[in-house]
Amino acid sequence: MKKAIFSLVGILALTLTGCQDNREANMSPNEVYIVNSNLVAADVYNTGYDEAYPIGVYKSGYVNETAYADITVSDAALAWYNATNSTNLKQLPADCYTIPFGKVDFLSNQVSGLYNIIFHNEKLIALGSDLKNYVIPLQLSKSNIQINYGKQYSIVSPVVKAAYVSMGRAGEIALQVDKNTKTLLADLPVSVQFKNNWNLSIDFASEKADFDKFNTTKGGALTLLPEGAYTYTPKVVMEQGKKSVINTVSIDKAKLSYAFYCLPVRITGTSMEKMVANPDAAVSYITINTLLPIPRNLWEVVGFSSESVNEGTNGPAKLVLDGNIDTFWHSEWGGENATSGKDNWITFDMGQEWILGAVSITPRQNNAGAQIGYVQVSNNASGPWTYVGNFATSGKTVDQTFPVAPTACRYFRLFLPANGLDPNGKTIVSNGAKTANGMMGEVSALGGPVE
Repeated sequence: MKKAIFSLVGILALTLTGCQDNREANMSPNEVYIVNSNLVAADVYNTGYDEAYPIGVYKSGYVNETAYADITVSDAALAWYNATNSTNLKQLPADCYTIPFGKVDFLSNQVSGLYNIIFHNEKLIALGSDLKNYVIPLQLSKSNIQINYGKQYSIVSPVVKAAYVSMGRAGEIALQVDKNTKTLLADLPVSVQFKNNWNLSIDFASEKADFDKFNTTKGGALTLLPEGAYTYTPKVVMEQGKKSVINTVSIDKAKLSYAFYCLPVRITGTSMEKMVANPDAAVSYITINTLLPIPRNLWEVVGFSSESVNEGTNGPAKLVLDGNIDTFWHSEWGGENATSGKDNWITFDMGQEWILGAVSITPRQNNAGAQIGYVQVSNNASGPWTYVGNFATSGKTVDQTFPVAPTACRYFRLFLPANGLDPNGKTIVSNGAKTANGMMGEVSALGGPVE
């Protein structure tokens, strides 16, 4: 019985030994290699300070053991790359970089390490456009374990990039208006791609020029969010070691009327000279649309300068309220009652008092000549009239919306001055264009109830 047991133990021992031998035979031996092998574009940000770029070195294999890897700047590596790729790259001048340690050491259980190159920012910039012809050719030249010769070279090509500070939500940020929400919040994340070794102060401002530019893309339909209706921090600090920070805009809904509002927020500068706003991601445009369509079921046209009898079934002013964009009002252009080249207007009664925030004009469909004028409001059909904003259709046939200063009124008038000037004597459009005749397909308005 004892002999049988000893025999069984012996068989198991031989079997386990055989399995271990087979497992080790099928596993890769320990080796080291450069992770960023072949040609590597090394982004170096123009912060005005030297910047470290890491080259990853890896140790693989199944046996835990200490190891080292020597990495050197190598003429052989450069010659190999140029011959293989038919290039004529040159070695980067030695004063453009520093390599603090030419060796990577691995603990027995460590599988990765870093080899750092310190780039000297100003020296790289001094090379100008010629920088693209220079590289640092690196070779994993020596180790106490096997070297993976397919991954022993790294040809490092430094690329200088601007140290941009960017809005994470550049462009339009449309806030949803909830009747139960008293305060609207918009988070504006700001980020950098470079390593932030400083407490970086970032400045913000809202500039009218940004609003005007964005408003043009919206067909002039926006109203600048009034000061006093919002707050944000004009200067925030991105703490050392962090690559992002958030500036929050808070908007008091109680201070808004009925309008399509916009607030531009721009990065205007930082505490570091070289770290500047990204020109493609410097501005966020916060929009809040509180406008509602004003029902037209009680509307009437109660006044006009003239209406044409020379347009067949078209011409009457009331046609701008018939819901058909193919019919139109046209001022009289022929005969003794013609108002061509004179002031023209059309007056509307909305049936009750509303907050008027914008007017919409659908041009005549078969001849969408530009209509240039201004909007006046009153609580009496005969005035007095208060000027609240301008309009200038584009000459396209689509419906076009024009914001006005939100005002409570029952009546509004679209006035087309022959001289192209608003009531303050300013040209309505920059080129001084004028409207010879009044002609519109449909007119509607946006705003809200008087509370």
